Order: sequence, then C-alpha cells, then structure tokens
Amino acid sequence: MKENKASNIAKGGMLIAFTLIILYAANFITFNTLFLLGLTSALIPLGILIADMKTTLLVYIGSSVLAYFIIPDKTLCLFYVLIFGPYGMIKFFIEQKRNTPIEIILKLVYFNVITFIAFLLYKQLFMPTIELRYPLIIMFVCGNVAFFIFDYVLTVFINSVRTKKFKI
Repeated sequence: MKENKASNIAKGGMLIAFTLIILYAANFITFNTLFLLGLTSALIPLGILIADMKTTLLVYIGSSVLAYFIIPDKTLCLFYVLIFGPYGMIKFFIEQKRNTPIEIILKLVYFNVITFIAFLLYKQLFMPTIELRYPLIIMFVCGNVAFFIFDYVLTVFINSVRTKKFKI
C-alpha cells in the first residue's frame, strides 16, 4: 500500500482534513464527544497503514496545529493533542514488542500519565476551581476500563483495515 511521496502527501492532507472535520463536528454534537475523539484517533493508525510513519507524524502535527486555530473548543484540542492524537503511534510502537502483558502495562502507564497531565493542564488553563463529582478512585477505574474498550475497538479497526486487500 505504500506508494510515492506525492501519494503520501495527498493521503496526509486528506487525513488532516478528516481529523479537522470530525473535531469541528464534535463542537456541535456534544453528546458523542468521546466517540468523535476516538474516531480521530483511528485516523492515525490508518495513516501508518496507508502511508508511512513520517507522513503519519506530520498528519498528527498538522492536525494539532490547525485544530488550535480552527476548533473553537480548546478543550477538544487539548484532548486530541495529548491523548487521542498520539495514541495511534504510541500503540504502534508498543505493540511491536509482541508481549501482551508488557503491552498492557505500557499502555496503562501511558494512558494514566497522559490523562493526569491533561487533567492538570485542563485545571490550570480552563477551570482552576474544578471539583470532581465522583471519588478519584472511581474515575480512575472507570477511565481504565473505558481505555481498554477503546484500545480493543481501535485494534479491531486496525486489523480489519490491515486484512482488507483494497487500495486506498
């Protein structure tokens, strides 16, 4: 599926456009925000599969910079830039280990550290007096369960794209 430089540039541009359209839609479709952010996260592994890692990294960087200027809700930008955007590339590198227990541990460490950083930034930038509705341990457990479901769905998507013999 990997082709020439011009093809990768075109595919990268399309992936950036799709990412920005989905992030912009998430401003107006407020009840499916996490689903839409997860959808943007699926575009990064798609970039790895249809182009290459360099193009995918540029897609992530381009989407992140443009989202900051185009997307009105900066919270969405923060979540995309820190959590959902880079996860496809992180997942790619972690899963090269081919050792499931180590993969799970590394993914959990990544998720929990980056979520903690996102929470601190969100609190510092947007809501300094934020109060949590639920105890931290419940949010921690529910967040990790949701992350595992998200990771599984992303894996199913990647495997279905990988096994299809169509040309993008």
